[in-house]
Amino acid sequence: YSWSTLTYGVTDWLAAGLVSERTKLVDTDLELQSGLALELTHARFDLALYTYNLGTNDAYTVVSLGGSL
Repeated sequence: YSWSTLTYGVTDWLAAGLVSERTKLVDTDLELQSGLALELTHARFDLALYTYNLGTNDAYTVVSLGGSL
């Protein structure tokens, strides 16, 4: 399993970029999953959306929610 993200901070609270992963957990015809990343930050909370394989029948989105104390 490998996962890479390259983002650019558009503002203090918004970053956008590219994401790729290679995993055997997702059953697709593709060896490498690639797509777009969107990351939002507010106070101590983070929300990230990663959309893979856009334009194919194997498209899917991962949502991540994080926070700090």
